[in-house]
Amino acid sequence: MCKYNFFVNPEYGLTICMDSQTKLYGIIDSQNNIVVPFKYEWIGPFSFGVCRLYANMLWGYYFTQTKKLLEPQFKMAYDFDYEFSSVETINDETLVIGLDGITFI
Repeated sequence: MCKYNFFVNPEYGLTICMDSQTKLYGIIDSQNNIVVPFKYEWIGPFSFGVCRLYANMLWGYYFTQTKKLLEPQFKMAYDFDYEFSSVETINDETLVIGLDGITFI
């Protein structure tokens, strides 16, 4: 039995997939090395080299260019549009995040 169910075509040398036993999502590279651990309830498709992660009712990001993992901490996080995305914090603040994973107000 295959360990992973593949859901997103490979991009940036990475594939978003779901563990067939735990039903949790993660990201593997072209050599099947785990890049993002299989602990997320959902991982969205890449948008400008960034994908959203969802776990425990919070959102985060994985940045392919910097290999930075921003663990889920936002009430809402949107796909990137060019160089930026907006997020809503648990305190109902709206912030803007750049492709480098740095938050701006």
